[in-house]
Amino acid sequence: VDVETAFNCRASREVFVFVSDMDSSTALLTGTRDTIVKVLNSELNVEPKGYAYLWSPTIGLSDPNSDNPIAKPAETTTYTVTVFDPQLPKCSVERKIKVHVEELFCEPPYIFLPNTFTPNGDGKNDELELFGKYIGEMNLQVFNRWGELVFEANDQSETWDGTYKGNESWPEVFVYQLYVKCIDGQEYKIKGDITVVK
Repeated sequence: VDVETAFNCRASREVFVFVSDMDSSTALLTGTRDTIVKVLNSELNVEPKGYAYLWSPTIGLSDPNSDNPIAKPAETTTYTVTVFDPQLPKCSVERKIKVHVEELFCEPPYIFLPNTFTPNGDGKNDELELFGKYIGEMNLQVFNRWGELVFEANDQSETWDGTYKGNESWPEVFVYQLYVKCIDGQEYKIKGDITVVK
């Protein structure tokens, strides 16, 4: 800018305007899980890429300067990330995310095996299955009244339709024994009866 007074006094000054290409309106912070148990983690991801990142707090984070750190807090924590242009640190934006931490219980009602099911083809309770969120290993054995093993499962995806060797044998009461090892090493064992009702 050039300035000249009425008495012909002149002055000239320059100012530089720096422009960052960071668009703060596109900043986004997400996590693979918003709720975890202590043995699990959540992968955090912040957009846009290609800038500098500063996380707070740093406890439980794999890298406090990453755009994609792993969060494994011991308790529920709200993380704040500041994204800024390293050439123009004042060009920045903040985003927050809360990672909830739950206690893991390896017992009922968090692990549940129904004691009755009705394999009648109506689409409701047709198969026996084990319910539970954090099961690492399991073994379910079902025996008939003569002590024969009629069903065994080592994975939650394995369900029983109530048949044995292709034959229907209901109504009948069966005996079962269940062993579960949760992902944190806790174990749960139980024996009981299962009634198959037509």
